[in-house]
Amino acid sequence: SLLFAISHLPRDVSHDLSVQQILILQIVWFIGGLAFAGIFILSNNIFMAIGLHGLMNYSLSLFEGGNGPMMQAFITLAPLLVLAILAIRRRRSSS
Repeated sequence: SLLFAISHLPRDVSHDLSVQQILILQIVWFIGGLAFAGIFILSNNIFMAIGLHGLMNYSLSLFEGGNGPMMQAFITLAPLLVLAILAIRRRRSSS
């Protein structure tokens, strides 16, 4: 999760964000990394985590421009968490 967050640092810096915004986004990316790790562990399928990351990137591109980076992160993280919960429930019900 730490490497996942750090890997997004060049993107955050290139968007001319304040230090405070970059730190907040690093926390968001870290939490996202934990969510992806959890999805992988629960589903035992790396492609589910990769696919959800792709969906998150796509939804970020839909909302760029009109919202600030914090709102973009929230808009994409909320559905990701819902999908993670659904994956957990599905795995538990099939066990």
